[in-house]
Amino acid sequence: MDKMDKLGKNDSKFMMAEQIRAWGRELLSKFPVSQEGADVILDVLLQSNLRGIDSHGIIRVIDYAKRLQDTSCGKIEIVKDGKGFTLIDGQNNPGPIVGKFAMDCAIKKARERGFGCASVRNSNHFSTAAYYSMMASDNEMIGIVISTASPRLAPWGGLDAVIGNNPWSVSLPGYAFHVVLDMANTVVAMGKIRTCLREGKPLDLGWAMDSEGNPTTDPVAANSGLLMPIGEHKGVVISMIVDLLCGALAQSAAFSNDVKRVEDSSTPQNSSHIFAAVDFSDLIDATSFKTHIKRYSDIVKSVRRKEGCQEILLPGEKEWNSLCVRSQHGIPLSHKTIEQLNTFAKSVGAAIL
Repeated sequence: MDKMDKLGKNDSKFMMAEQIRAWGRELLSKFPVSQEGADVILDVLLQSNLRGIDSHGIIRVIDYAKRLQDTSCGKIEIVKDGKGFTLIDGQNNPGPIVGKFAMDCAIKKARERGFGCASVRNSNHFSTAAYYSMMASDNEMIGIVISTASPRLAPWGGLDAVIGNNPWSVSLPGYAFHVVLDMANTVVAMGKIRTCLREGKPLDLGWAMDSEGNPTTDPVAANSGLLMPIGEHKGVVISMIVDLLCGALAQSAAFSNDVKRVEDSSTPQNSSHIFAAVDFSDLIDATSFKTHIKRYSDIVKSVRRKEGCQEILLPGEKEWNSLCVRSQHGIPLSHKTIEQLNTFAKSVGAAIL
């Protein structure tokens, strides 16, 4: 099986990122967002597709556009600007626009003081957290991102979803690719459940539970039920800590049911995020830092492999491999995804893919 077979499916159409970007620009021109803002949104979404995270890719443009259409947003505001910290009000702007603005602020602080942190309130879904943590690594820094999300988890032993499946990402600058952790605290993200729901496909057992806490492979039952946390109670408490940190530092107390689902465009989502950048240049130069990562990589990759394991991968390496292949050969979009995008485009008088 070649790389194209691994990254695409028989029911998929391969499209180059720039082709999708051009279509997205025309689509977003129908909504109240600047050309610069539209480009940021598309850059974030297409990076997700290129890295193989299709659940957070261009399909999300529908949710973002609907919120632009149904709610109003103001100018992003810096509420408080301290020595190493910045408090930002996203004013209900699309999450990618707010996220890039905030991480830019954190990186600027880090250049000046070695550490920068931007705390954000009144934002929305921002696609993958890795996009923003890697912004710091692109500047030879360590990037850290955490965010609230709509409730999809119950307290351990409970049945009511009151805890967000809160994503977090850490990125370390490397040579060929950044070493990147990007995860939420469930076996799979809600985006994969939504993909199965859209494609009419069953879930893998162990991904989700119904509203009574019973394991289910039915995406409809999972959509109104609970996601399965990683590590049982451990995944739940990680999400609780992220909820508390984001809510407190953003001075918003926006967590639990205050954070609305991404597909509900009738109201601001009310997400909170934290973006941090660490400039380690006073401790170690970037070349030496990357040398340490290379040495660690060599150790990890030299271990004996189980039968059937072709390669040991570092965090973020699989996504880097996907980006390399998809940048050259195109992004596979399922026919169901294209149909959904085109139906939405037609509804607003935009061109189809």
